[in-house]
Amino acid sequence: MKPRVIAASTVLHPRNRWFVLGLGATAALAVLVLLSLTGVIGGGGNAKRDAVAAYIEKVNATQRDLAIERQRVGRIYAQARTDPQGLAGNIADLDRSALTLRRFDIRLRRLEPPKDAVELHGRLVALSTAEAGFATEIARLGRYLPALTTERKAVGVAGAVLQRDLAVKTKPKARVPAQAAAFDRFAAAVDAAAKPLQRAPVPTALRPVRAEEIARTADLSVSARALAKALRAGSSADARTLVQRFSEVAAGSGNAVERKAVIAFDAQARRINALRLGVARERLRLDRELR
Repeated sequence: MKPRVIAASTVLHPRNRWFVLGLGATAALAVLVLLSLTGVIGGGGNAKRDAVAAYIEKVNATQRDLAIERQRVGRIYAQARTDPQGLAGNIADLDRSALTLRRFDIRLRRLEPPKDAVELHGRLVALSTAEAGFATEIARLGRYLPALTTERKAVGVAGAVLQRDLAVKTKPKARVPAQAAAFDRFAAAVDAAAKPLQRAPVPTALRPVRAEEIARTADLSVSARALAKALRAGSSADARTLVQRFSEVAAGSGNAVERKAVIAFDAQARRINALRLGVARERLRLDRELR
């Protein structure tokens, strides 16, 4: 059976999709500013009110001890609103910020609230825990986005090289072996591109994005090697089927997984906003009831 020659136009360029945080997500990166409980509840002479006021002052004192680090938190996340990719240049600050928020969470948990402030304390702890966890996720994001960007660039370059190699005119007898070798080189390049991404830290919400990308590159590699094998074996029927499969994988399946991941990431920030609102409401309730 005559070996099948693959036309360069038959194989689609591997789709170089870019993960871009949506507007909701970029705004969410700037929300990690701890609630500041300012002032006290009324004056002296009321034991319950004074006890709650003393507790609030302890919370404020704990926050003041970490004021400089918390200012850094605000600066980093404000910058991330306009340049998520720029997080990679702030890894040390991101790690320090996550540590600061964890320290605040630990100190807050050690405080013993009076009976009337138990609800407020619980809400504050829930807020500080959520903020500390989200800060850790942002630090992971700062490491993950560059790895994903680099991987997708490398796959795109490998696809461009494959297109170019398939378009090279050679003698008829050498054409099929040359194309088979081109698919093998492409598979090797894709495998190499995927390795750093496999090791990169990833925010929990974005794990499906990484899993999909790794699965896609693995499928590209397997399909390319199978095509090389079919070409060398002269199996035209298998080659036609494999070309179709390779083209489908290279085209990708859209951005549905990425959209869901961004929504899940945003949900963490929305929860923080809801928790912060709950703290404010409880603070106002105490202010009214303990006058």
